[in-house]
Amino acid sequence: MARTSDILNSQQVIDQMGRNVDLPLFPKRVVSLVPSITEYLVDIGLGDRLVGRTKFCIRPKAVLKKVKVIGGTKQFNFDAIKELHPDLIIGNKEENYQDGIEILAENYPVWMSDVQNMEQNYDMMMSL
Repeated sequence: MARTSDILNSQQVIDQMGRNVDLPLFPKRVVSLVPSITEYLVDIGLGDRLVGRTKFCIRPKAVLKKVKVIGGTKQFNFDAIKELHPDLIIGNKEENYQDGIEILAENYPVWMSDVQNMEQNYDMMMSL
């Protein structure tokens, strides 16, 4: 049974693929599997919450040199991710591979983007 504090500090959101995702109200340990989203998170002031990134997430260098590399966008190091204890993983339908995302989603909240046009891009930015 969930503790009251867990319920008050969590939220259920729907990602851009229509999946329900239970995540903390204010995620503090984020793994980004998408280079453009990693850069965007830093741009909006959330770089201090990034604990994991792919080897392709390279900008901005000064911030990301402190963030652990967890493999590539299609080859995650599941053990490295586990060591980070993420409370949110952010992926993308086109960038990441479905089987890997499904494995991660068994253990962590995984929010997926699916951007096909400017409106969906705006929705993704506002959701994050």
